[in-house]
Amino acid sequence: MSQRSLRLFSITLIFLGWTLYLWGIQRELPYEPFIDEPIFVERAIHMAATGDPNPHWFGNPGSTTIYPLAAIYRFWFAATEAGAWLSPDPRLSTAFAADSSIYYLVGRLLTIAYGLLTGALTFALGKRAAGARVGLLAALFLIFYPTLAWHTTVVRTDTSAMFFVALALWFCWKAADEPRLAHFVLAGGAMGLALSSRYLMVSIYFVYLVFFLLQLPQWRRNGRFSRAIWGFCIGGLVSALIFALSSPFFFFDFETAWQNLLAEARSSHVGADGKNYLERLFWYLTSAIPASIYNGQSFALLLGVAWSFWQRQWRALALAGFVLVYVAIISIPALHWQRWTIQISPVLALLAAFGVERMVTILTRWIDARLNVAVTLFLGIALVAQPAYTTGKVVVKLRSTSTRIEARHWIEANVPPQSRIIGELYTAPLQNTPFVFVSQPVLPERPLDFYLSGEFDFVMTSSEISNRFAADPERYAAQLELYAQLSELPLLQEFVPDAWQGGPSIRIFRLPKGEE
Repeated sequence: MSQRSLRLFSITLIFLGWTLYLWGIQRELPYEPFIDEPIFVERAIHMAATGDPNPHWFGNPGSTTIYPLAAIYRFWFAATEAGAWLSPDPRLSTAFAADSSIYYLVGRLLTIAYGLLTGALTFALGKRAAGARVGLLAALFLIFYPTLAWHTTVVRTDTSAMFFVALALWFCWKAADEPRLAHFVLAGGAMGLALSSRYLMVSIYFVYLVFFLLQLPQWRRNGRFSRAIWGFCIGGLVSALIFALSSPFFFFDFETAWQNLLAEARSSHVGADGKNYLERLFWYLTSAIPASIYNGQSFALLLGVAWSFWQRQWRALALAGFVLVYVAIISIPALHWQRWTIQISPVLALLAAFGVERMVTILTRWIDARLNVAVTLFLGIALVAQPAYTTGKVVVKLRSTSTRIEARHWIEANVPPQSRIIGELYTAPLQNTPFVFVSQPVLPERPLDFYLSGEFDFVMTSSEISNRFAADPERYAAQLELYAQLSELPLLQEFVPDAWQGGPSIRIFRLPKGEE
């Protein structure tokens, strides 16, 4: 492939990524941020406004999201509102309280930037490992992962962890090819920042160690053994130092950090619990990962791993080992989440691209080898078609007026002001409306009598919550019974999404008056 064609494809992929991710950036703003976003945005705002460098939360720990956001917000406010550039400005908190939407949008731009930079690193890794075509295929696969597209426009640590994992892989590869001290130091720095993004990224040290061990025999032969040993040890020390420098209050405020870790290690969360370790491990390998990259790429990935084993391509096998180690680690917490596969998305894309390259090699042995590029293009399009279609639906849904916002507008137009409304998570966001609104995580937390007491006029249910109970009817029979009892109340309105509209099914019921 010529350099001009390579440049054209690369620019096209970058433009495609920006278009996809920016298209859905608005989501449900200005009405409500996504459920986890305030964890990071509000802490960054507090740090920028007060100058307090302690985030007072260490659940991820999320340092590579919180600290950059604090700096961005400080400079953003200084540039747009004549705020202080280098000193705390309490007016920032006031501005955020008055209109927080722009700050959430700016935060989402940061997570999108991490995602796009990861795409560039994925291309670079694929090119270095197996050529430009593998790099382009891997980057193309990555862009069209629906789970990634959904979470890239959320201020959370998914894409920052993914980026620093890819960056660490890049410098590990460079250190293995040429054991310079700078390469080990940069690899260590990237690993430390990956750990500061999410604790579970400790698995990246597996690649660092295996790459080092794989190269030891060669370094012995060419006289680089001592240099490599020193570089490896210094790189490990640097990673610990970078973690400490980027998350210092993890140590200075360890009591809070420990409490946050205990909270993150909770064993119950509707829809994400109920499995033992082996069940979680099996679920990630046979359900979560295939659902993230789809069956065609899953087959290509397995073929790539099998071929690498057959041909003794040890670095590719180290990447496969990294996936297994990561899955083994994320299976330790009692809860399981499909979004936890996002952090290894670049590796999954690379292994799938390796598999496509092997398929092309096999096929072109039986047909004209000059069709190599055409076969690669055909297979690439075939394997990206389904996830690309789903990703397209995802971004269109994110761009659409969701059922939640539609429900809000309907309530504003049809429900008397000052009405007392209670709803669970993922129902209509009714903040800053003339209603007395109580948001409750899940309705089955309360007995039916609580809702029939006359304290509220209307109740809202969301399929995003009720479906989690419905997925395990034997375990949640009592909770499903409550939904069944609520469904017997007068139904005022129901909002049901379709193939191109986002949001859950939301139902609004009228509650009887207390004297009835």
